[in-house]
This record gives sequence, structure tokens and C-alpha cells, in this order.
Amino acid sequence: EAARYGVPVAETELIGLIPLDAVLDTAAYYLQLPKLGRNQVIEARIWD
Repeated sequence: EAARYGVPVAETELIGLIPLDAVLDTAAYYLQLPKLGRNQVIEARIWD
């Protein structure tokens, strides 16, 4: 979104909890990794 407005992103921060699936969906979209899933995250495999 920032690039669309010509604004560079210096850093980001997430405060609080976020569902793992939301993180995976976002990462898959922006990193162009269509097959990214819970089974590729070590922590998720431990929790499941």
C-alpha cells in the first residue's frame, strides 16, 4: 500500500496477537508463495 502512494516503509511492528492463518495468508500473498501453509511453520506443527 505504501508503494502505491510513493511512501517508503522504514519498519513495521505488530502489537498483540494475530491468528497464524492471517499471517500465513498475508505472507503468501506479498511474498508470492502460493503453497505456503501451516505444515511449513515449525511452531504450527508443534502446536498441532
